[in-house]
Amino acid sequence: MLSFSRIILENNGKVLVQLRGNEVKIQRGLWSLFGGGIERGESKEEALVRELKEELDVNLKEFKYLFTFNSYFLFPQHIFYAKFDGEFKLLEGADFKWVSEEEYGKLKFALQLDKVLERFFRERVK
Repeated sequence: MLSFSRIILENNGKVLVQLRGNEVKIQRGLWSLFGGGIERGESKEEALVRELKEELDVNLKEFKYLFTFNSYFLFPQHIFYAKFDGEFKLLEGADFKWVSEEEYGKLKFALQLDKVLERFFRERVK
């Protein structure tokens, strides 16, 4: 079964999102959270660390697991969270942006990840 590790990176109340580029096979041109597929023998945490290095050239050491969301009731998306104010380089994806609770709803997301952000903004302690 395909499963994924994704992260909500937050800075000053905004979340970093990625525009899916030509390197992905499905849902190109839609917005996503950073992260990706878990490889055989890899934990969800190991996958997250690897994906962040591949996508942003970031060595994230502190993050917490929030919940698992099943996109289309089929694909588990293990959602993590970290406050982030570090440097990064976009190595994968067509673009990125920081979005607020008011802004994310105006974007079209892949894999129903807008529902993940909806839950995050609804449940977080402000």
